[in-house]
Amino acid sequence: MRGIDDKLGQSVKSAQLLLPENFHHRGMLEEGISSELDEKNIAFLSRAAKTMGIKYFYTMIKEDEKVVFVSSSATDAELIHPEKRTNYGDVYSSASKVLLDAFDSGLVAYEDSKDKWGHFHSVLVPMRGEDGMVYVAGADIEIDWLDHELHDILLHGLLDMFFSLLLLIPFVLVYAKQNKQNKRDMENAFLKHTKELKQLQYALDSHSIVAITNPKGTITYVNKMFEEVSGYARDEVIGQDHRIINSGNHDRNFWKEMYQTITKGRIWRGNILNKAKDGTLYCLKTSIVPFLDDQGKPESYIAIRTDITDLKDYQELILKKEELVQTLLESVTEGIYGMDSLGICTFANKALLQILGYDREEEVVGKNVHELIHYARLDGTPYPSDECKIYKSSRNRASIHVDDEVYWKRDGTRVEVEYWSYPKLHNDEYDGAVVRFMDITQQNALKAEYHKQEQMLMQQSRLAQMGEMISMIAHQWRQPLGAISSTVVNLKFKIELESFDLQTPEGIDAMNRFFIENLNDIESYVGNLSSTIDDFRNFYSSDKKMASTSFRTVVERALKIVRTSMEINNIELIEDYEDESIFDMYDNEILQVVLNVLKNAQDNFKEKATNSPQIKIIAKKNALLICDNGGGIPKEILDKIFDPYFSTKNEKNGTGLGLYMSKTIIEEHHQGILAAHNQNGGVSFKIQLKDNHA
Repeated sequence: MRGIDDKLGQSVKSAQLLLPENFHHRGMLEEGISSELDEKNIAFLSRAAKTMGIKYFYTMIKEDEKVVFVSSSATDAELIHPEKRTNYGDVYSSASKVLLDAFDSGLVAYEDSKDKWGHFHSVLVPMRGEDGMVYVAGADIEIDWLDHELHDILLHGLLDMFFSLLLLIPFVLVYAKQNKQNKRDMENAFLKHTKELKQLQYALDSHSIVAITNPKGTITYVNKMFEEVSGYARDEVIGQDHRIINSGNHDRNFWKEMYQTITKGRIWRGNILNKAKDGTLYCLKTSIVPFLDDQGKPESYIAIRTDITDLKDYQELILKKEELVQTLLESVTEGIYGMDSLGICTFANKALLQILGYDREEEVVGKNVHELIHYARLDGTPYPSDECKIYKSSRNRASIHVDDEVYWKRDGTRVEVEYWSYPKLHNDEYDGAVVRFMDITQQNALKAEYHKQEQMLMQQSRLAQMGEMISMIAHQWRQPLGAISSTVVNLKFKIELESFDLQTPEGIDAMNRFFIENLNDIESYVGNLSSTIDDFRNFYSSDKKMASTSFRTVVERALKIVRTSMEINNIELIEDYEDESIFDMYDNEILQVVLNVLKNAQDNFKEKATNSPQIKIIAKKNALLICDNGGGIPKEILDKIFDPYFSTKNEKNGTGLGLYMSKTIIEEHHQGILAAHNQNGGVSFKIQLKDNHA
């Protein structure tokens, strides 16, 4: 019977480990547990009881002199009919003195008892919760009623043994047979119980690292997983204490708290960093359970551990990444904030607080960020949240870049901002956004000033070119004006000399033909003059609109203005239009660039007195080349020719703005490239536009 009681005691201690951590604590009844957790506990304990051949497992606490069940297993019948079983919080009205003494003495108790659930042999083991709360864990085995009945019959029959010996012999035989059967059943139950314990041990060993020590801390048992993780063989650690795997990473207070807990009979739980035989560190989630003797003193400790080294490393990696992200957020000069799907700010970095004039993150976090900083437009009119570009783009799961809106500081002044908003998705659903922004108030002011200066330089450049254009127009007008003058003189002479016989039809017809031919010539010359005026007027038009046109069209317009001047200076023009693709461009601005390059080449020919001057114009795919044979540009100044006010001409002929404005037009207004390099005894200018064929 002693052996059976010992096994029952071990089963009780094992079964209560199925319950949640810190399940037994002070004030438990007041706090209560959910019915779902109660059902879960009943199911766990019921399976354990059935596996080990025990009628009931249960734990009880005593509050206000009442014994109350906080957990209990149930039989199959009770599981089907919940009203018949014991649930969390039920009062045990049949509590015996033995049970009450167990609470007070803290000693393991055994008793045979009867109550409404049956006739049992019970083992009652006092234990302590993590906060020192005393509770009793118990297990019941049914006592076979026939065994007791036969004992009573035997005792009463001895008084009348001589009168009913023949009658009692069959009962004695039945009793002996039944007793033998009971013994066999008990042995089978014990074997079954032992088998189940071995299975539980196998399952435990497969998952956990297990070590058992005596009260002095000497290791008496380790399982296979202990050997695998620590690197020590079993015979290397048996007889040693746990200092053999101590990493030295925990201070004395850590170990003191652990030993104080387990020596008081309470379970200790925590994470321990150990050192393996090869010197590597590993982290174990550990539970140390004290097993108590009949006097309530620890007789052994079992340590059950789970290797969480990988989990610990992963957690540390996540922590490091979070620290890195936080460092980045606080180090950038851009304001950054997050908001949830309702527009509530979830975080804000230091730069945001500085830009918008806040002292603490709490002044922003938890507030509706649109209503706090984005509630009005640039002109001060209300900006409803349902029109907010951040909200719209995020709900459409699209990033957005905006540079023409304002945020509002805490003091009510505005900040011109450029912001980028990135939507956050969770399970493919909109979950808010992360927004970064920068204060561009000063930048916009500088841009406005730069634009103003650029317009002034552009005007200066155009005024400088105007004089050159007037000179070109004067050249072009000389020929038609001379022709008109000559024609008028010719007509006048014909009239004064009465060259036509107006008395005859033939003479009248001859006069008519002569006058009509000459008047047609005058009309043609006037048309040429008018066309030149149109070209001049279009060049200086202030109407800046994008047009779809080709390089060839722009070049031909430019040549109409300068061709006469080129011919007078004996400059050979070669045109090669390999590609006539249509582009979207500001054609008057491109015309200005082409005229500037052509006029620079012409002036260079004059200054250097170039023999057989030649300009070749080639239109290729998205590029226009203008090449001359004027000797090129000195290497030491080639990279300066696009600087403002830099000129290779003498002070009378150059302002130094032409190429600077040309580069601005191509690279800033058209996002293209204007470059120059020397080749074939001259300089080649390349105008390249984006590949934006219309």
